[in-house]
Amino acid sequence: MSDDDRVLRPTLHILRSLGAELAVVCSPEEALTWLRIHRADLVVVELADAAPTSAFAELCERIRAPDWSGNRKLLALARSRGTGRLHALFERSMSNFVGVGDDGEFDPGEFIATVRKLLSGDIFGLDRYMAPGARTLRFEVLSSRQRADVIAAAEAFAVKAGCHQQVAEGFATAIDEALTNALYNAPVDGEGRPLYAHYPRTVPVDLGPGLVVEIALASDGRRLGMASVDPFGSLSPAVVLDYLSRCFAQRAYAPIEASGGAGLGLYQLFHLVQHFVINVAPGRRTEVIGLLEVGPSFKRFAMNRSHSTCS
Repeated sequence: MSDDDRVLRPTLHILRSLGAELAVVCSPEEALTWLRIHRADLVVVELADAAPTSAFAELCERIRAPDWSGNRKLLALARSRGTGRLHALFERSMSNFVGVGDDGEFDPGEFIATVRKLLSGDIFGLDRYMAPGARTLRFEVLSSRQRADVIAAAEAFAVKAGCHQQVAEGFATAIDEALTNALYNAPVDGEGRPLYAHYPRTVPVDLGPGLVVEIALASDGRRLGMASVDPFGSLSPAVVLDYLSRCFAQRAYAPIEASGGAGLGLYQLFHLVQHFVINVAPGRRTEVIGLLEVGPSFKRFAMNRSHSTCS
């Protein structure tokens, strides 16, 4: 659902290439009429700059209603402007977004990966964003004492992948932010209360028996990727919502109450990578993925940013 041909044409082309049967509508009202008669596995909408209408709100409710046949999946193509409306959208259980530039451009590979994740239900994994045969490096982290070794290895990995030194340093910093979040902010007790979020980051933290944070690095010659996976799944929609709104609006960050500082780490991480993905299975797993294009100068890296999130 879009009235912008710059977005609609490539979206339809990609979905057809995946073998999808398509129905195209230009408004929430048309979508509601169509869904009263037909079944859909996925609804893709472009979010315009205007605030959501009552018809759009009804569409969100219709898609998530228990009596609606299908998997109730909704994917939004979100512009970086006017994102104050994201609060209302999250309240309506919209949590799957792909970032679109002001000129209507978005990353085809990222869009394909997101669609496949939503339709299959298998949302985790860095490999879906990399070309076949990508070089990988993996770490199992049990303690914050391993941070320095992982960060140094990440920087060396990025340099070997062909990144500018400053880009490699930024990539290593992104790993540090993601790993710090996973070790200090993610762990919770049986009641969902943070265990270590109040600790200074200079105080060592050891995860409990059987608990491991997984760090993955990958390079396919075109793209450099990182993923941090924790076994807690404690990242809340409120924290993700707050960081999204602030990142897109480019506002200074002040942690929201009860965020445990996780939002600040996400805010900083968002600005260190070009593509950003969050996957959450509540109470079980959180995965944070960051992607960089290999080889650009630091100036180009800093200016050429395209972000997405899917949770």
